[in-house]
Amino acid sequence: MRLAWNAGLDLRGYVNLDMEGYRSGVADLDIISDAASTWMRDLVFEVAPLYVPTLPLVDGFLSGGSSDHASFWAHGWPASSSSRTRTTTPRTSTLQR
Repeated sequence: MRLAWNAGLDLRGYVNLDMEGYRSGVADLDIISDAASTWMRDLVFEVAPLYVPTLPLVDGFLSGGSSDHASFWAHGWPASSSSRTRTTTPRTSTLQR
């Protein structure tokens, strides 16, 4: 992100994917965005059912902490993040909700 900022790149959006490839019981997929990134969230809600029609999508939010998308928000760039929820794994050992 710093290299892009320092180079003056015109980034149109950043998509962060957390825990999507980990195999365990998935209840839904939370899509997290801010005001500048609602178009990205809307695009996911429009396109994802075409590929995974049985996966419930949730308009998510962070109740605490952060993820890789936060540094893009801090620089005013649109960014969205998605995270699988209700997933307990031996490697994370926490409930992701």
